Amino acid sequence: MSAYVVGHITVKDEEGFNNYAEQGLAIVASVGGEVAASGQLVKVLTGEHDRQMFVLLKFPDQEAVESWYYSDGYQALIPGRNEAVDITFISYDEPEE
Repeated sequence: MSAYVVGHITVKDEEGFNNYAEQGLAIVASVGGEVAASGQLVKVLTGEHDRQMFVLLKFPDQEAVESWYYSDGYQALIPGRNEAVDITFISYDEPEE
């Protein structure tokens, strides 16, 4: 069953974000993940939301999600990530049919 990670992002440093994204997405790909969608905020239709963009990552399963997020390579990116962006990651399983 596929697993997804939604990232809600506000960029604080464009160059730092670009460096983080390039390195981070290489690690995502190394565990079989890919970017399924991404985009810029247009309008909040209900509730409160303070992030300006999103990314939807697709992984083969939750094991791959954890392999990506808790890998030494990704963990090493987190200090730079935190300087470049405010981000919230949320992990979901694909609904069973």
